[in-house]
Amino acid sequence: MEKILAAEGIDYDAAACRLLARAADGSLRDALSLMDQAIAFGDDHVAEAPVREMLGTLDSGALLDLLDRLAAADGAGILERAGRLAEQQHDYAAALAEIAGYLFRIAVIQTIDSDPEEDMASERLRELAGRISAEDVQLYYQIALQGRRDLAMTPDPRIGFEMTLVRMLAFRPDEASAAQAGRSAGTAARPVQAKVPAQPAAAARSAGSTAAAGATADNTTAAADSGQPLTADNWAQILAGLDISGLARQLASHCVPKSHSDNKIELAIALPHAPLLETTQQERLQAALRQYYDTQLKLVISVEDHGRESPADALLREADERQREAVQAVEQDPVVQAMLETFDAEIDHNSIQPK
Repeated sequence: MEKILAAEGIDYDAAACRLLARAADGSLRDALSLMDQAIAFGDDHVAEAPVREMLGTLDSGALLDLLDRLAAADGAGILERAGRLAEQQHDYAAALAEIAGYLFRIAVIQTIDSDPEEDMASERLRELAGRISAEDVQLYYQIALQGRRDLAMTPDPRIGFEMTLVRMLAFRPDEASAAQAGRSAGTAARPVQAKVPAQPAAAARSAGSTAAAGATADNTTAAADSGQPLTADNWAQILAGLDISGLARQLASHCVPKSHSDNKIELAIALPHAPLLETTQQERLQAALRQYYDTQLKLVISVEDHGRESPADALLREADERQREAVQAVEQDPVVQAMLETFDAEIDHNSIQPK
């Protein structure tokens, strides 16, 4: 496209051409058709802002703001900015694809200290590369890809988009560390601003019973001393005590227990989450379980339709329940009901956020 535009003497932005190329999804015919539309839309100038408006994609600054709030573990800030974006015309799938693209560039900057696409976003991406760990970048990239695939199944694209952002924060390693420290009755941990629970409520309830029994020792020591077998009831609690983070923790959170013997633990994971089964992550999870139980056990993970709720499923279910409760509270509020009746108003359910 750049070669054609240059030959035709038409001014263009490289960033605008990249947007058109992504929208064409590998089709040269579609790319040329979009380019013609962009030329007409931009009065013989192919610039980034008009192309974004034409394609319905989000402003790059808005997406970088989301990554900035993610780096700060600011859950309220993420949802507030996502709410602003809902007022614009845009394609959430394209937004997640662009976020994934920014995460790729951050990963390259961290690896070779060079941005593969030098543009106006480069300075902010370099700054983010210094604030987000390399492991977190890989985790967020994987979640962005999965979230984009899940958009087709979500009842509302906006909910799917925001849930993807919430999932990034929920599985953030520092969040998990903070949750584990809290359950260990006083272990020091860095405070985080995010108001998204790092583990499902079921984990908190199980961990609470352990703490009530006297959690002066940490979870790992307590489990190893008691030889507590891994079961569906205590898996979330044991997961909270494992020394893992990032993709390995996400893998574990999507698994459910099958069996536990002296020398082997068997877990099951549903087919949609099978891409998490990378050798490195399985090895990290196995090492964490060996450390937890202080034995050289073998970890086996099978892909099957187990039909049970994993810790990750519980987290998403409870987030959905909180959302429904928030909507119900607003609908039943006497002031809101009075406004509905007096002004013939309507409730914007997408604007309601649980506390």
